[in-house]
Amino acid sequence: MSASDFLSDPRVAGHLDPEVLAYLQGNQPPESATADEEAGHWIAHAVALLQQIQGLRQRVKELEADA
Repeated sequence: MSASDFLSDPRVAGHLDPEVLAYLQGNQPPESATADEEAGHWIAHAVALLQQIQGLRQRVKELEADA
């Protein structure tokens, strides 16, 4: 099952925030990607998003300290 098929499945799509679903659908690996390349693609996206979360957490701490 391709990532596109997976994300189009109502059982999956119904559990995702529409913005998250749009992000995932708009950032899929190329169809020619091997399984390893596809895994690497999604790992890279997960890492980037986790880094953003960490930055936002730090910013919240700074704002709370200033309040």
